[in-house]
Amino acid sequence: MRGAREYRMRTPIGYWIVMALLGLLAAASLALLTFSLGLSGSRLGLQILMGALVFLPLGYWLTTPQYRIGSGAGLLRILEETIEVPASSGSDPIVFRREGLELTWREVLVELRLFFIPITTIRRGALLELRSPGLRRRISTLTLVDEGAEEALWRDLHPLPTLATTLEGLETPMAGAGRQAGEVDTTPEDEYEEELDRRIDRELG
Repeated sequence: MRGAREYRMRTPIGYWIVMALLGLLAAASLALLTFSLGLSGSRLGLQILMGALVFLPLGYWLTTPQYRIGSGAGLLRILEETIEVPASSGSDPIVFRREGLELTWREVLVELRLFFIPITTIRRGALLELRSPGLRRRISTLTLVDEGAEEALWRDLHPLPTLATTLEGLETPMAGAGRQAGEVDTTPEDEYEEELDRRIDRELG
């Protein structure tokens, strides 16, 4: 690799909007819960529901680290011997050595339904997972700042022999989970894009 490759990342604005809306819902639920506790004959089931809503922001925060970048912004750096990935909290990156590193690239497709009837399928970026002994980080390409950076990142990661790609549980021809070191997949990224297009066409058809 000729020099380091750097990709700017940041926590998406939409993530903070969702957190704010959940916070407002939690605050309203807490107020209603407090009020209902002072009423006689209030329903226990309703109180349990409002109590659960209070913890929605915390649940969302704990289950979505792949959409968060520590300190709000950071760099994903592909170096000769290591890959540095922003952590979900804190300013220090997580450093993965290439030796023993496993990568998975998973397309995220969201199917919209109306009364259980599929309407359309929306692509929501891809989920990159890096694993090595004692380290693991999942990060969404929605955190990439620059337009077109996802395709460039795919090209930079594609030559790595441990890269596996998955599309909604469908393994593409360039999937490489379980490959031995040194077995480099030479399938071009065009096949990846074509496979994605075919899968989306089938979902919409």
